[in-house]
Amino acid sequence: VNLAQRLESIAEPGQVILSDAAFHAVAQHIVAEPLGLVQLKGRRAQEMAYSVEGMAASATRADR
Repeated sequence: VNLAQRLESIAEPGQVILSDAAFHAVAQHIVAEPLGLVQLKGRRAQEMAYSVEGMAASATRADR
């Protein structure tokens, strides 16, 4: 099972949770709240996670 599936398993309905790598890839386009280190089933190390709150005001229509 991959990291995205593990993050999805801890999300509330309608919530989008990103891994640290995914967050840093799109950080300039979104507003996100850090959730801190989370322990995910089947993984030894804790993972940094972020909850997506919306699009950044600076994101343009072309960016989406």
